[in-house]
Amino acid sequence: LSESQEKAVNLKKDLAEMQEWMTQAEEEYLERDFEYKSPEELESAVEEMKRAKEDVLQKEVRVKILKDNIKLLAAKVPSGGQELTSELNVVLENYQLLCNRIRGKCHTLEEVWSCWIELLHYLDLETTWLNALEERMKSTEVLPEKTDAVNEALESLESVLRHPADNRTQIRELGQTLIDGGILDDIISEKLEAFNSRYEELSHLAESKQISLEKQLQVLRETDHILQVLQESLGELDKQLTTYLTDRIDAFQVPQEAQKIQAEISAHELTLEELRRNMRSQPPTSPESRSARGGSQMDVLQRKLREVSTKFQLFQKPANFEQRMLDCKRVLDGVKAELHVLDVKDVDPDVIQTHLDKCMKLYKTLSEVKLEVETVIKTGRHIVQKQQTDNPKGMDEQLTSLKVLYNDLGAQ
Repeated sequence: LSESQEKAVNLKKDLAEMQEWMTQAEEEYLERDFEYKSPEELESAVEEMKRAKEDVLQKEVRVKILKDNIKLLAAKVPSGGQELTSELNVVLENYQLLCNRIRGKCHTLEEVWSCWIELLHYLDLETTWLNALEERMKSTEVLPEKTDAVNEALESLESVLRHPADNRTQIRELGQTLIDGGILDDIISEKLEAFNSRYEELSHLAESKQISLEKQLQVLRETDHILQVLQESLGELDKQLTTYLTDRIDAFQVPQEAQKIQAEISAHELTLEELRRNMRSQPPTSPESRSARGGSQMDVLQRKLREVSTKFQLFQKPANFEQRMLDCKRVLDGVKAELHVLDVKDVDPDVIQTHLDKCMKLYKTLSEVKLEVETVIKTGRHIVQKQQTDNPKGMDEQLTSLKVLYNDLGAQ
């Protein structure tokens, strides 16, 4: 009996110690109001709860021994074991409750930590995407003024922009969950604000850049089309004028066609000037694009237009003008060669009459050629003025010489 009483006292003492330990564990792990303001605090709390969970579970062996010993004592001394059994049941109930609460809090903290790590993961993924977007936009700042290059840059930018919104949804939901729980709310709010701000800024810039590239591509395609049409039209005009000049057909012979060609050349001059003006109004993005803009193709077309304009000027000149000028000169030279008939030294009426007849014949020749000479001179002056000859100065001198000769002959 004495031994049983001693065991009962010891077991009662063990139960009291166990209850006291559970009370301390509850106060230390469950009743404290934790505030996790940094990832380090949260991680430390997770590790602490894991240790608490292990400590509580390790007590399970001691609780089982107590339970077995009290049952054994109660079997031997029913009257003394009843009180211990009652106390044991309270301890067992409290122990089970403590285990459940510790497990629950440990699980909750692990879930919170997992949310934090997951949030960091998604933020890292989206930050990498934002970096790629920013890099892609920088690569579009310096582009040659070529349709292929701008189109490739636009497609490249659009491929990056086709980024799914799932990650941002995860970031928003995970962040809100943690903030609502008061977990790392300051840090998360700061991170989300920085991320959202950069996302909005880059998205806006990317959208503007996309619109800008689309407009640039449209302008380049339109310009390419205009240049292509211009090239073909100038080529046709060049062939047409070359044929006319070869066949010695001038503008006076086909006036309607000449008017049409002149209108086309004027329209092409305006088109080229407008294209150049548009390019000057949009400064090149780089020295490389400046040379492309400076437009090898544009320069080629400008030279071609000058060639066509020169041929058109030659086409406007009467095809037989040189021959008519030569014919006038030949007639006047013929008159000049006969001027000796003006020199009369004989006083015989018949001789004088003969001289007079020849003189009147020369005068008649000059009268007949007068209109042609005036027409040739007038036409020639127009040709010189319009630069419709390869040697304007030489033609001008010929015309002056022709006029002087005619006036001199007429006066004599």
